[in-house]
Amino acid sequence: MCFQMGHSAGCLCDNLGRGKESDAYESGKMSKKKKPVCKLVGEDGNVFAIIGRVSKALKSVGLKEQAREFTQKAFKSESYDAVLQLAMKYVDVE
Repeated sequence: MCFQMGHSAGCLCDNLGRGKESDAYESGKMSKKKKPVCKLVGEDGNVFAIIGRVSKALKSVGLKEQAREFTQKAFKSESYDAVLQLAMKYVDVE
């Protein structure tokens, strides 16, 4: 079982790990500073609401280009879980 998001067994969220640097950070697109925090637990679980909150969190710390990149990738994602995994690469989910 995914202990971070409460998903069923087989969810890839367990493998992502909170607080780790994302692919975007490692590729040099984002600085090595801590990722912004985005509250998703206990909020509207609609995928569009999630995309909006993550984008807003990135923009709030001046990462407009990363917000645009995240949004584009999220809309191309094949599933809800894929969007959640992508979100965890860009922000620290709480």
